[in-house]
Amino acid sequence: MNVTPITQKGYDKLRSKLTDLNNELKELPKIIGAAREKGDLKENAEYHAAREKQGLLNAHITKINSDLARARVIDPKALPQDTVTFGKVVTLTDLASQEIQTYHIVGPAETEFFKHGLSMHSELAKALLAKKKGDQITVIVPSGKNQYKIEEVSVI
Repeated sequence: MNVTPITQKGYDKLRSKLTDLNNELKELPKIIGAAREKGDLKENAEYHAAREKQGLLNAHITKINSDLARARVIDPKALPQDTVTFGKVVTLTDLASQEIQTYHIVGPAETEFFKHGLSMHSELAKALLAKKKGDQITVIVPSGKNQYKIEEVSVI
């Protein structure tokens, strides 16, 4: 089983989300039962919607359980402070547009919990890892190449 790094915040948010989904799943049998009592199941949209929701919730719960089983909480403060690593906040300048961009490099299961979360498995994050402030990187994208300069590396 591949271990996936996760921040404590990401781990806690996933556990909370799992609890919420399990609570929602526990309520569905009542909704399905009430819909079933309304008659012909072939044409009962409420019943079919509830069953579909049940399937989606089960799939989401399975995914989160899998993510949590593979998760290993890493404290970004324990990693080198001057280097782009997991958990770091990186500020970049796009050298073509001079646009400033900030990303928080996190595990793939937790990107939604962070403003500007960037999966460490993304092409941009892969290019950034192990680099330092002042370094320039090139990322190949479908439309060509993007070049960036690392302006700041920090831990929140």
